[in-house]
Amino acid sequence: MIFPKINLETELIREKMRIRNLLNEAHDVLECSHVQDEKIQDRILHYANESGSAYPVQDRFIPAEKIYSENVIRNICIKYRLRFLDSLCYRGDLPYDAILKVREHEEILKIKFQNFKIAAPAEFFQLENVNKDPLLFAEIGKGKYLLIHKWGNDLNWSRKLSAWPLRNLGNFLFSILMISCLIAFSIPSGIMHIMNFEEEIYLRLWLSVHTFIGISAFSIWAGLCFDKSLSSQNWKSKYYNS
Repeated sequence: MIFPKINLETELIREKMRIRNLLNEAHDVLECSHVQDEKIQDRILHYANESGSAYPVQDRFIPAEKIYSENVIRNICIKYRLRFLDSLCYRGDLPYDAILKVREHEEILKIKFQNFKIAAPAEFFQLENVNKDPLLFAEIGKGKYLLIHKWGNDLNWSRKLSAWPLRNLGNFLFSILMISCLIAFSIPSGIMHIMNFEEEIYLRLWLSVHTFIGISAFSIWAGLCFDKSLSSQNWKSKYYNS
């Protein structure tokens, strides 16, 4: 016969084997992907390149808006009082999207990242003894970092304002001076019992200076007692009392 007869049982077996093979292939792909994801997560959270160097990456293969110099990151960390530390110190939850982004970049660039950094508030790190918006970076050499992923909620608008006095020593002293002047010049004239305007201004300036000295001394004492430091000093420190 030119056209053989169709055995339905045989066709059922073939269809069953075809579907099983498809499922096995899909399972192998997912299993391979899962293993890759676990390795990437392990590299981010548990492994650091002991040599401290990163594989050089050609900048032309990466969008310019994704590359940031350490100086730019430093300025942002100081402005919003963040820490920029090795991902090994991170104690928050690492979203799966971040792992996918790492795998995506590595497949495009044909490279395996070794050094990861995270910029986030200090409470996200396991700091050693001596408003949540983490940023995951991969070091690409020459003092540059590739922004891999951002997760969490945006920082509150008030964080920039509250962090301003602690950016550096100049901001810190200027803030104390403004507070001292505000206190001295907010005292009602009737309480001072001075009729001469020039004497009143002199007294207020005298109060401003002595209030400045008092608040400065108290701030230094509080900073030493509670292990607080300026953002310009601790933005890259893994110690909570540095």
